[in-house]
Amino acid sequence: MRFATLLPVAALVPACQDASPTSDADLLEAVTVVASGESVDTAAESSQTFSGAATVSASGRDISISLDTDAGPVSVAIHSPGEADLSALDGQALTVTVPGEDATWGLDSGLAVIEDATGPAWVAEVAGGDPADADALFGEGFVTWGEDLGKGTIDNADAEQDKVIFTSVLVQADDGPVELFAGDSAWITVDGQPWRFTLVAAYRFRDTGGRVAAACMDAPDVLSFEMVRGEATGEDRVIDRAPGALAARSDGC
Repeated sequence: MRFATLLPVAALVPACQDASPTSDADLLEAVTVVASGESVDTAAESSQTFSGAATVSASGRDISISLDTDAGPVSVAIHSPGEADLSALDGQALTVTVPGEDATWGLDSGLAVIEDATGPAWVAEVAGGDPADADALFGEGFVTWGEDLGKGTIDNADAEQDKVIFTSVLVQADDGPVELFAGDSAWITVDGQPWRFTLVAAYRFRDTGGRVAAACMDAPDVLSFEMVRGEATGEDRVIDRAPGALAARSDGC
């Protein structure tokens, strides 16, 4: 696993380099955000937003948020491969935006957001969403594709393998661009606010010339990440995928 640190533009290189990935071993499992309740449209194609006093609890990478909304109680179940700590949000009034069904097909915003009284506190881009979704919160070009790391394969739910092109990503922080690789979890500062940014997965089904690497020609490329606001405590680290889980992937196939 390679890891990169905050570096000025002129020195934009990984802090540690080893062989490029040739399998899905470095990718984390998918971020999932699922809402339930009488006021929830469980088949919604577009994002839905819910607000109310919140109770937040967690078990491992699974987070449960109960909202007392004007339309009745809403439960939001989150799987956080980045192991986000949202305990500070317990008891607060929150607004939660849940991506719709079209997000993982690349047809709608894939951005999930939890906001408190001061603004976004947790942000995640689900697999299949457009990384430009985050521009509205953090500025144009906040997250972009980095360098191609070589071709490889990822396992799919049919116990088969799809050919992909692994990439790094570039994240625009206050101190300059940061290059991160799948599984990296690093503190960055954006507009003076520290965030822990975890890159869940980054791979494309097409190379820069538009040639298709995978048999599934309708699959949207995957650049999925997770961010949690907080104080910059703890070191940058590498997170492993949950045992037995498949790598994050879109639903385009």
